[in-house]
Amino acid sequence: DSSSTDSSDDSSTDDNSTETAENTTTTVASNEPKTLVVLSGSMTLTVDEADADAFTSTNKTAAEAAIAEGIATTLKLDPSAIEVTITVTDTKPSTRRLADKYVVVDYTITLNEEDSADSSKVDALVEDLEGDVKAELETALIEATGVDMKIELLTVTQMTATQTTITTTTVTSTDGGLVNGSWRSSLSSLLLVPFALALIFAC
Repeated sequence: DSSSTDSSDDSSTDDNSTETAENTTTTVASNEPKTLVVLSGSMTLTVDEADADAFTSTNKTAAEAAIAEGIATTLKLDPSAIEVTITVTDTKPSTRRLADKYVVVDYTITLNEEDSADSSKVDALVEDLEGDVKAELETALIEATGVDMKIELLTVTQMTATQTTITTTTVTSTDGGLVNGSWRSSLSSLLLVPFALALIFAC
């Protein structure tokens, strides 16, 4: 008799699981493609050799984020749109001091949809970087690394603009079986109570 009761209980649980699974719907939809403008360029900074450690090893990530912040502030953009990679080198022009280190900064800027569609905005950004970027970079680097450094902007290449098309997807999931499944499980348990009592009195 006990095994009969357990079997009924297991059957109820299986039905509940099936119903819940059948009522779960996942929808994947592709959004309209977007054409964005990506600006890319590079610059070379000079720093004193004593300050070069601020751009290497464990400090590199913080320095790259600080340079992205400085560029974003200069161009009035969101820092999240900018990716920066830095390389520290000893290669130097003959006119430079031996104590100098050179930080080569390669960066890309992915404009949002609105700015990408505005050709005058794109042209202005390409021309604006040299402006106050040195001061903004110094401020951001000092705050990020804690090193009171002085940098010199040795070279800034002209930014190039390219277009890229991206397509995003939206995933939605609807689970409609939880309430019904829970109710069925409770009902099965209640129906088993008088059945168990009937067996007891029969004995």
